[in-house]
Amino acid sequence: FESTIAAQFFGHTHLDEFEVFYDTLNASRPVSIAYIGPSVTPHENLNPGYRIYYVDDDGDESTRMVDDHETWIMNLTEANLYDSPSWQKSYSVREAYQMASLLPKDWDLLIKNMTVNRSLFDLYYK
Repeated sequence: FESTIAAQFFGHTHLDEFEVFYDTLNASRPVSIAYIGPSVTPHENLNPGYRIYYVDDDGDESTRMVDDHETWIMNLTEANLYDSPSWQKSYSVREAYQMASLLPKDWDLLIKNMTVNRSLFDLYYK
């Protein structure tokens, strides 16, 4: 269903993650991406967060693919010091990882790059 399903969207892990799925007949060919967004409820010393997705939705010729996403967080320590919470942009995935697009092949390339570039992995894992 890779020509029909643009991406998969999940939550409830309280983490900011992604998963790449591969062809069952050709394990080196990425076919889908799962976006696992952070949670607005704090859990185990994690700050609340949410994600905004930007999708190609320009009329009849749209691919409906995710073009980018931003993750926003609220620092609980700061929120407890002041009268109201302040949400701050944590990152844009395309900017942070210098991705050409968010197709499964680009996520696969990011994973491969993380295996040889420790600072790139650390950026993701922070």
